[in-house]
Amino acid sequence: MNTVQLMEKEIRREVLINAYTHSGKADVGSVMKKVLGSNAEFRSKSKEVLSIVKQVVAEVNQLSVEQITQLLEKEFPGSIEQLEEKKKARSTEKKKGLPDLPNAQIGKVVLRYAPDPSKYPHIGHALNYMINELYREKYQGKAFLRFDDTNPQKVAREFYDAIRDGMKWVGCKWDEEIIASTKMELFYEKGRMLISNSDLYVCQCDQETIRKNREQMMECSCRVRSVEENLELFDRMIAGEFPVGSAVIRLKGDMRSKNAVMRDPVMFRLIDPQKTPHPIVGDKYWLWPTYDFESSILEKELGTTHVLRSAEFGTMRVELQSYLIKLLGGVPPVFHQYSRFRITGAITKGREIRELVEKGIVLGWDDIRLVTISGLKNRGIVPEVVKDLVLEIGITATNATIDWKKIETFNRRHLDASAPRLFTALDSVKVRVEESPVDQITLRYHPTNDSLGERTLSLTGDFFVSGHDVFSLSEGDVFRLKDLFNVRVVEIADVITLEYAGKELIPNTRKLQWVPVSQALSLEYTIPHSLINPDGSINENSLELRKGVIEDSITAFEVGSLFQLERIGFAKLNKRRDRVIYMHEIHK
Repeated sequence: MNTVQLMEKEIRREVLINAYTHSGKADVGSVMKKVLGSNAEFRSKSKEVLSIVKQVVAEVNQLSVEQITQLLEKEFPGSIEQLEEKKKARSTEKKKGLPDLPNAQIGKVVLRYAPDPSKYPHIGHALNYMINELYREKYQGKAFLRFDDTNPQKVAREFYDAIRDGMKWVGCKWDEEIIASTKMELFYEKGRMLISNSDLYVCQCDQETIRKNREQMMECSCRVRSVEENLELFDRMIAGEFPVGSAVIRLKGDMRSKNAVMRDPVMFRLIDPQKTPHPIVGDKYWLWPTYDFESSILEKELGTTHVLRSAEFGTMRVELQSYLIKLLGGVPPVFHQYSRFRITGAITKGREIRELVEKGIVLGWDDIRLVTISGLKNRGIVPEVVKDLVLEIGITATNATIDWKKIETFNRRHLDASAPRLFTALDSVKVRVEESPVDQITLRYHPTNDSLGERTLSLTGDFFVSGHDVFSLSEGDVFRLKDLFNVRVVEIADVITLEYAGKELIPNTRKLQWVPVSQALSLEYTIPHSLINPDGSINENSLELRKGVIEDSITAFEVGSLFQLERIGFAKLNKRRDRVIYMHEIHK
C-alpha cells in the first residue's frame, strides 16, 4: 500500500468514526484536526488531505447511521468497541472526583472537621477528613478542627491525640482548633438568650412521658412555663441543684412535624461531673448541651459555609440544625451529605472494635487487622491511598462499598516505586551447589529506582530456598537461582545437592528465590487474614505465623521500613532481636 492509499484509508477511518460519534454527520474541521494531529507525515500535503476529507465527508454524510455503523465494522473491525470503551471511560472519569459545591466561592468557603473524640478514627473517618481537605484546597478556603466533645460519658483524652495524629497522617490541615467543651459559657449564654425569646423551656417530665408525648405529637405541660421561671430553673440546673434525669432543656419545635427530630428535642441534659469528669474541663459542669445544640452554635460562630459529612447523620437533623442557626440570627450552611463508606470484610463500628480490643481478640486499636487509621498506618498502608480512594470513588448519595483489594491495589502502586527488594525464603530448606562458579554478586535494591542503591551478597555454594519450591523438584530437574545461574538437582537427601548448569537463560525454566547461608538471618513472618469469617463470625485465628530466613542486608534499614520480599509480597520490618528479624505482610 503506497502513501496515497494509506492516507485515503486513514482519512476514511477518521470520517466514519467522526460520523458515528456525531449521529451520522461528520465535520470536516474535526476530521482534519484528527488526521493531521495523528499523522505528522501528512502535514506537508494538507491541501491534498483537505480535498480528500471533503470528498469522503460528503459521501459519508449521505448515509444513515446504520450504514455508517456497518461500514465501520466491516472496514475497520474493532473500532466501535474501542470507541465505546473510551466513551465508558470518559463517563466514569466524569463521575469520579469531587463535584462543585453549591454556592461556593473561591476564598470564601469555611469548612470544619468535627470529630467526636469517643473512639479511634478509622478509614471511614479518614475518607471524610480527606473530602473536606480536598474541598478546602479546591476553594482555597478555611478549615477548623472542632472536637464535638460535650458528652463526658463517651470522650477520653487518648482519642483527641489519636484524631490529631490520624488527620496529620492523612495530610489534612486546619487553621484553628476548637474544643467544644471549652465553650460552655458560650452555650449557656445562647441558652439564656433562646429561653428569653421563648424558644427553649425547662421540662421536668420523666423520659417515658417525653417519649410518649413525642410519639403522639402532644405538647408537654412544661411548655407553658414563663420565661422568668425557665431562666431561674436553667441557672439552678447549671448550679447542680437537680439530680441527673430530673430535668432537661427542650426546644419549642413543632410537635406535629412529620420529622420526629423537630418535636421539641432535648438541647441540654444533666450529667454528674463527680461520677463522670470530663477529660478536658474536669468536674466543673453539670449541664451539657446536646450535639445538635452545640454544633449549631459553633457553625454560626465560626461562620461555617458548608458542612460536608456522611449521610449516616441523616437529613432529619439538617432541618433541626438549620432551624437553630436561624433562631440564633445566622445563615445555615449548605449541608452536603454523601454516602457512608463501607469496607468489605472489615469492622468499622467503634463499639465493635472496642469489644475486640477489650476481649484481647486484637492486640490494640492499632492492630494490623483493623482499618482504624492507626491500624492502617501500622500495617504499612501509605496515606496517599486515602486520597486515591476519594478521587476514585467520588461523592455519591448511595453507599460506597470499598473492596480491601482496591486499597491493596492503590498501596501497591505507591510501594512498587519505593520499596527495596529483598531475598527471602519461607519454610526454608538448605541446598548446596557443587563447585559454584560465583563467589559474590552485586544486586540493586530496586530494578528502576537508582536512589535505593545496591548490596553485595557473598556466595559459598550453600543456599536457603523455599521448602515449598524444593519439595516439588525431582532428581535431574533443572531450575534457575533467580538473578544467578542455572542448577541441576543431583541428589535429594538431608542436604539437597545441586550442580552448576550454565548461566544462559533457558526458556520456561523455573526460577527459585534464594538466600546465601552465610548472610541469612532468621525470619518470623506474620500474615494477617480477615477478622471476619465467611459466615460473619469473628475469625479469632486471623494471624498466621511462618518462619524462614532473610538476607542480612535488611539490617541497613530502620525498623518500620517497608519492603517487597521477592515472590512473597510487601512487608514491614517490625523489630530486630539478636539475629532474628520480625516482619509482617502488608499484602501480596
